[in-house]
Amino acid sequence: MTVQNAGAGIARLSRRLLSLSGPDAAKFLQGMMSAAILTRDGKLISQSGPSYSGLFTPQGRVQHDILVYPRPPQDPSQAMPDYLVEVDGNEATKLMKKLKFYKLRAKFAMRAVEPDELTVYHLWDDNKGQAIPTLESKTTEAEMLSQDPRLAALGYRLLAKGDQLPAVDLDEVSEDSYRLRRYLHGVAESQDEIPMDHALPLEYNMELLGGVNFQKGCYVGQELQARTKYLGIVHKRVLPCMLYEGPTPETLEYKPEDAVSAVDIPNDSAIDKIRKEGEKASRRDRKPGKWIAGIGNVGLAVCRLSAMTDVIPPHPPDMPVNATFTPDTEFKVDAADGKVVKVKAFVPEWLRQGLVGYRD
Repeated sequence: MTVQNAGAGIARLSRRLLSLSGPDAAKFLQGMMSAAILTRDGKLISQSGPSYSGLFTPQGRVQHDILVYPRPPQDPSQAMPDYLVEVDGNEATKLMKKLKFYKLRAKFAMRAVEPDELTVYHLWDDNKGQAIPTLESKTTEAEMLSQDPRLAALGYRLLAKGDQLPAVDLDEVSEDSYRLRRYLHGVAESQDEIPMDHALPLEYNMELLGGVNFQKGCYVGQELQARTKYLGIVHKRVLPCMLYEGPTPETLEYKPEDAVSAVDIPNDSAIDKIRKEGEKASRRDRKPGKWIAGIGNVGLAVCRLSAMTDVIPPHPPDMPVNATFTPDTEFKVDAADGKVVKVKAFVPEWLRQGLVGYRD
């Protein structure tokens, strides 16, 4: 299937599910994940859909980005729900090993859910038609249909029974079409985009998307997140970017017919400033960004806010930020063939709003 910037569609995702069932499943996950499903006194937090969260190394780096779905317990006498954990399909085995390592004597069973049992889909309808409300009533097909917990504008997550496309009045689109939608909204997902054992959660906006709870107490990797938020500065953030030639674009727009394409840009390529005639680089200059991935002329990059945008990151009074961005500053990234491609970062409104009062 081709990539479409579609206003509506349903995409089958290459994500996998793990099932955790038993009385200790909620308590175990609460101690592992960066979001909260229990209060500090152990009571269940009411939730109608999945929670977005991360599983981190003890040093606070991302290992897995996950969605955690509560479901009715198999044992009717059990007070707490069972759970489904959605993860990058290529990393499900690693996640299973990690959870088994920490499980110890916790009372719950864990298994991988096969795709022919439950399949993960993403669907959206910007026209707000009846396709999604109609599907919500078809409980025979939908194990769970819920708004994406990261960003409502992304659409809905659907866990469908079996591996056949659900009967829904939406055209099936490719998973790359879903990726494009995420890129245009500035949301990274899975370990091709959020590098395992290396990515810093706050640089990938996980807390702004609801994936890090700073009040929940201890979990694996918690210390770095709290220290960075309250005592440090998140200089870099994942942002949607546009590749271009010619004049600087004013708005982020997918243009599949453009000659410049992300397919020519290696992942992790450094983004650099285009220096004006006579302007010299300093040894102290830091690279303003790093390309993550893209489709066509749009993609994601980790960008230094004060260098590539007009946003000054929240900071303590005694730690001033040196803002170097000007509206006429341009940036570049090198293509695999040596060609220089211009790149512009855009700050989504949800991110701007999320940084207001960030340190309060």
